[in-house]
Amino acid sequence: MTVYNKRVFEMVARVLVFWTKYRDLIVKGSVPDQLFSQLDGVFQNLSTLATRQAGCKDTVVLSTGARVSARQDLVAQLETICGTAFGLGLDQFWMPKRRDDRAFVRAGRNFLEQLQPLQAMFIEAHLPQDFLEKLQTAVQKLNEAILKQTEIKGNRMEATAAMQGARNEALTLVKRLAPLMNYLLRDNPPVRAVWDSARHVGKVGSSVKPATDDGPGSPHPEAPAQPNTAATANTA
Repeated sequence: MTVYNKRVFEMVARVLVFWTKYRDLIVKGSVPDQLFSQLDGVFQNLSTLATRQAGCKDTVVLSTGARVSARQDLVAQLETICGTAFGLGLDQFWMPKRRDDRAFVRAGRNFLEQLQPLQAMFIEAHLPQDFLEKLQTAVQKLNEAILKQTEIKGNRMEATAAMQGARNEALTLVKRLAPLMNYLLRDNPPVRAVWDSARHVGKVGSSVKPATDDGPGSPHPEAPAQPNTAATANTA
């Protein structure tokens, strides 16, 4: 969760606590009451998405470790085969020029095809009897690790996009509540101060000027115009 999303999340929590504490001041079923109720639903969604996003992040870390291990195993086997082939005077086995995982998988598959008729020769050169089976397993493990990590990252991006949508929905609801609550609390300065404090998002990155007009069409009182796009994209 980005710093901005976290502050919005905390702001919504404070606003809902305010709603619970001062609910007797708000007519049940009125527009403000309905907006608070909608905000509560959005908050539950934000909580679920935050948990999902954090879980995806942890899973990406674990999958990265598995992918590194699978890569190391496959590369070691490819290098052994290349070295043995050189000693046998064979010139068709070379490590890929591109040193990335997909290139290693393609090289492994290519080696498997070319090694079938040469298996006995390599075994005579002291490679294990099951070296082809081990190579095939290593290729499969790295390919599966690539696919799994790609899927996990996609799920995380989906959760991040959904969180941004829920965050924006929450900000819109608070913005709509602002003029209604300001009017409702116009003769109650102590509670109005609590309300103003609850809906305050705070500064993110740069200084944010507080709004002087909470009427319709005015910007959200404390939120930045938009969070930094690059920073949001890196959430994960």
